[in-house]
Amino acid sequence: MTTMTEPISDQLDEARRNATALRTEFDRAEGELAQAVEALDYDGAARLKQRADELRPSVILAENHVRALEQTAQALADHDAQLHAAEREKARQDACDVILVEAMAAEQAAIAEADLLLAQAREALWTIASTLRAAQVAEGAAGDHRRTVHQAQVDAGRLEWARFPIGMPNRVEVAIDESPIFPTILRISL
Repeated sequence: MTTMTEPISDQLDEARRNATALRTEFDRAEGELAQAVEALDYDGAARLKQRADELRPSVILAENHVRALEQTAQALADHDAQLHAAEREKARQDACDVILVEAMAAEQAAIAEADLLLAQAREALWTIASTLRAAQVAEGAAGDHRRTVHQAQVDAGRLEWARFPIGMPNRVEVAIDESPIFPTILRISL
């Protein structure tokens, strides 16, 4: 990804080279000027002073140009960072929105599935309770038929009348009583 500072960096590199070259030339002229004055070479000193005076504005301008380009590059880098930060934040928020939509849809689907399974479980419990009640009724009918058989045999003289009640089938009642969950199912599904 290109940044806004890339075009400035080439200009800044050239401006630094130019400012460094001018500063070196100016410093050399001033150094030679000091040596000419010390050597009492007034003609050479005048010539070197004129050269230093001619270079001074160029050096100042070149160094200020470097500072201006550095400030511009920094301002552009800051702006670029803010721009990318805004883009990253937007991408982060967009990703969050996608997750929210998907998660909320998945939550609703899971709730619907849980409701369906709960309804199926209730239906299964109702079916079990109905089946247990039907088994109790069938076992009661078997007992009625056993009494009818006994009474018919008494009436035909094959058996004597029983002083004690006839034993009734009770496998269903025993299974219900011995089960840890059948009594609960019969109670809650009424």
